[in-house]
Amino acid sequence: MAKRTTEQQLVLVLLVMVGAALLVSTIYLTSIRNVQVIPIQLRVSNTSGFNIANEKVYFGTVPPGGHAKREILIPNRGNHVAVIHTIATGEVAQWVQIDHPWIAIAPGTQRTISVHLWLPKEAAYSNYTGNVELVTYGLG
Repeated sequence: MAKRTTEQQLVLVLLVMVGAALLVSTIYLTSIRNVQVIPIQLRVSNTSGFNIANEKVYFGTVPPGGHAKREILIPNRGNHVAVIHTIATGEVAQWVQIDHPWIAIAPGTQRTISVHLWLPKEAAYSNYTGNVELVTYGLG
């Protein structure tokens, strides 16, 4: 059997370390700890209005072609880093953009994400609903 050079040994060690890191991060990111669902409400009309309640993502009344923005404060009260993927679902999902859909929050801290609603000009006057889902990944 041929003797490995120092360079080959270093490459082998590096490959093993990279493989181990990928395995750990795959396990970490495939372990869903929690899913929090926050309802979205929207009324499309020729007037504008707003609602400041915080138990839902209320976009209020938005005219066709209009834009509205809401913010969600996400605290991490746990002892481990929280990796969170934010997803819009439901009938408004195609109109919603989330500034930072993947975030990591250190223990004892909080982050704010912005949720934007961009209505097409042809949006019909009606009431619409959907959800913002905060999917938390991790082992802790």
